[in-house]
Amino acid sequence: MSKCCRWSRIIGFGAVMLGLGSQSAVATEAGGGNYPNGAESYLVTPPPPGIYTVVYANHYSADRFNDRNGKSSIPNFSIEANSIDPRVLVVSPELWGGQRFGMMVLIPVVNLTVHTPALRQERTGLGNLDLTLFATSDPLPNFHLAYGIDIFFNTGKYDPRAVANPSPGFGTYELVFAASYSKPNGPQLDLKLMYDFNEKNDDTNYKSGQVFHADYAAGWNAGPLTAGIGGYVLRQTTDDRVGGMRVGSDGFRGRVFAVGPELKYNFDPIQVWFQYQREFSARNRPQGDNFWLKTVIRF
Repeated sequence: MSKCCRWSRIIGFGAVMLGLGSQSAVATEAGGGNYPNGAESYLVTPPPPGIYTVVYANHYSADRFNDRNGKSSIPNFSIEANSIDPRVLVVSPELWGGQRFGMMVLIPVVNLTVHTPALRQERTGLGNLDLTLFATSDPLPNFHLAYGIDIFFNTGKYDPRAVANPSPGFGTYELVFAASYSKPNGPQLDLKLMYDFNEKNDDTNYKSGQVFHADYAAGWNAGPLTAGIGGYVLRQTTDDRVGGMRVGSDGFRGRVFAVGPELKYNFDPIQVWFQYQREFSARNRPQGDNFWLKTVIRF
């Protein structure tokens, strides 16, 4: 289930608002959430029983922030975020009705640089702790399912006076359902569906709306190599609110679509992923490019 450059979308808007001296400076959460969209691709369901280390490396950059109509709304805007996100994954043997259970823990380290017409700021620090609890099974040959909950604790580095924050300043409860079809020397299809319930940021009295989003991938397995395309979609379903009042005329509801090439190679017991995702049709959020390098090691 997963993590990393989420803050590039979250803090980017807050930095812009603070940098321009807007009265909407409290909107540091607008345009994002705790989950790093696009982090998962091939084999979105957990692996066989065992203990694993997963390391995500991510680079995100954008030179535009789109308004609700998809038009660039901030002149001379840019944002760049780099993160290293180590994760420990534990999967049990089959325990009940063919189910396997597990947990994952992740703490990201984020470096964020924001440029606005008025300022430039760079900050580095820990993001929010992510705890995942899940169950997984294989109901059909080559077909895998998983479901669970991601809990993002508000533990990261956040300062309401700063324009760039490694943490969004609030926690999230995320419901997760994932399905994967993987056939040796055949098709690889993956889908991870998520729905987020965000807590209020007590420092700003800002509450981000609920969000539906999904990571997806489609490719072909050829021996140890898997190649294809993948990306993510996001649609905010409820309004952002400050002090209980709706933000703007549209609740500052964000959305975006991303797609790009993906490669995975199995060096057993090490697997390596590379992903590039280009964002399109962004609303009320940055629009840019996402690069991922992911490594999974089984002990």
